[in-house]
Amino acid sequence: MTVLVSGWGAVETYQAALERGSAHRRRRLQGVGDISRTPPFTFYKCVIVTHQKPNLFHYATSELSQDALLAWLLAWADRRSVQHDAAMHALGKKLLGRLLAIGGVESPEEAVELTVHRQYKRADLVLEVHDGPVVLIEDKTFTKEHSGQLKRYLTDVQAVFPQRRVIPLYLKIGEQGSYAAVDTAGYCRVTREVLLDVLGEATELRARNTILDDYVAYLGWLDDQINSFKTQPLVDWQDKNAGWWAWQGFFVELQKHLQAADWSYVANPAGGFLGLWWKFLPVGGRCVYLQLEDNVLCFKLEVEDKARQSTERNAWHQHLMALSKGSKLGLRRPRRFGKGRWMTAVQLAGDYRRPAPDGCLDFEATLGVLQEAEKLLDQAAKEFTDWPRAE
Repeated sequence: MTVLVSGWGAVETYQAALERGSAHRRRRLQGVGDISRTPPFTFYKCVIVTHQKPNLFHYATSELSQDALLAWLLAWADRRSVQHDAAMHALGKKLLGRLLAIGGVESPEEAVELTVHRQYKRADLVLEVHDGPVVLIEDKTFTKEHSGQLKRYLTDVQAVFPQRRVIPLYLKIGEQGSYAAVDTAGYCRVTREVLLDVLGEATELRARNTILDDYVAYLGWLDDQINSFKTQPLVDWQDKNAGWWAWQGFFVELQKHLQAADWSYVANPAGGFLGLWWKFLPVGGRCVYLQLEDNVLCFKLEVEDKARQSTERNAWHQHLMALSKGSKLGLRRPRRFGKGRWMTAVQLAGDYRRPAPDGCLDFEATLGVLQEAEKLLDQAAKEFTDWPRAE
């Protein structure tokens, strides 16, 4: 589609999208669009692609599909595959080399024979590198590890190869709030960015394959979605579909600035939300903390004793409301006081996110609001005397 726009504003908007977006987004935008002046008029021509090419991986979204894709790519690293396609063999070697490097092992100088196993000892992928190391890959798309599976898989594979070094890798193309269980189990992480970096060399290596092209495009699309919090108007974040990825990217970025922050999806009867929690402080034998529930900033407390929950929630509410009169933050009572182990005492009045002039997120200003909340919580914890006595 070709559209004519008057004035440099629309052109600058397009150029700003190129500058703000990720490298993968810039390549995609530059590949489908063109801005050029059409003299002698004061109009500008923008060529825009309005229909996306059908992509296999928008339909093959399961982890088993990704298992097959990764097994296929790594099979190209086998020295015997060079006779079929030298460029794909070179790309397979690049991927194998990066995975070994992440696991702290040097890539073999010479091409070697490989054996790729799928669903081996319950592990997603197990790769035997000739008579050298064995690579165990736990492959995730948008789920995460559970019920001690990582340690079990590693133990089982090590039992099969007792004389060989086993390199455990946790590969995930989506995001998650905490990797503590992954790190504790001894796995090294392989991210979406790593895959994009390696597979992005396909053009330079002249490796051409429709399946490969679709997978790289899919990863680029996913990367754009997760980074859309930088360029998507705040009003669009409330759409459960369009905003789902933006919230995740935003919370991942916040984790770089908020100590010990974690986030995840929280299910509830109202439909659930993406929440982020941090700043846990002990107060009189209780725990108080901050939590983001989509666009709502909550001051929370944890009370295990059911008989004390309402009383202590009310006391913490009153204490925070009194202190907030001297704060830059405007606090309010929640629409409904809940009762349970984890409760909201007060909320910030209005959205804690701060908009830039273009309606998108002003990250620094938003971070400033959260830091003010941290200061208020520190003060509240320091000045709190004691919880009401039991009646």
